[in-house]
Amino acid sequence: MTLKSFLFFGFICTSFGSSNAQQIVDRYLNGNKKIIGQYDDRGKKVGRWFELDSLNQDTIRILTYANGQPNGPFKYVHIGTNLNSKYQTSQLYNYSDPQKEKFTITGTLKNNLFDGPVVKYYVTGNVHYKANYRSGLKEGIYKEFHDNGHLRYLKTYSQGKLHGNWQQF
Repeated sequence: MTLKSFLFFGFICTSFGSSNAQQIVDRYLNGNKKIIGQYDDRGKKVGRWFELDSLNQDTIRILTYANGQPNGPFKYVHIGTNLNSKYQTSQLYNYSDPQKEKFTITGTLKNNLFDGPVVKYYVTGNVHYKANYRSGLKEGIYKEFHDNGHLRYLKTYSQGKLHGNWQQF
């Protein structure tokens, strides 16, 4: 078994390889890399998987897999179009933005669902919202900000439903 560590898009990635592990590199029609990931010896996705933009090869998705399921940190960079992937298996991919704006969203997935803090950023890098999730449902304090960084809404959720009064600033 080999141990490899490398820095990729701000993440320190460690992969454990074995002679039975299989790395996959899927490509776009233009020949550029689309998906980079690894299967374990049972054919299940493991470790970090990367999806790249078809033209400039920027990383647009980073997912962490365990036992074939997205479990762990993720980063998703939405470049303003609806991107379809044959690897769409998590709540992250069901996230839609009707305005098709550019944004970045980070957090943790557990069993394909948001679990823990999730942060969405404007294209400027300023925070759009901060929310906590439990098993895919909003839970606790939700803060949404204007693009200038000032607080816009303060809400509380319980089991995915708005709970109590909320404030607009």
